[in-house]
Amino acid sequence: MLPCGCETHTDELFHGTLFPECIKAQAEFERKSAVYDTLAAKLRSREIDLIKFLHDASPSIDKEQKHLDKGTTERAYWHYGYLVALRDALELFAAAEPAKER
Repeated sequence: MLPCGCETHTDELFHGTLFPECIKAQAEFERKSAVYDTLAAKLRSREIDLIKFLHDASPSIDKEQKHLDKGTTERAYWHYGYLVALRDALELFAAAEPAKER
């Protein structure tokens, strides 16, 4: 199957010429792929920064696992941090969406 979703015609070399209705779908697929690559790069960069910070701030954090202990401040902070991370990711995706016509 081609990125435009076509299953009946799969000749990629002449696909756009033979099936012009698919050119728009192909362009949209390529745009979304570029947006995904950009978002993935931003998230990967944040991941690397966090790994460096954690290594410097608390090198044994992966062994201690205090965030798994019920009723601890560490657990609350872990969940709060996860919530903030989800919101940040959602904002990245929202900013990447094209403006909708009103």
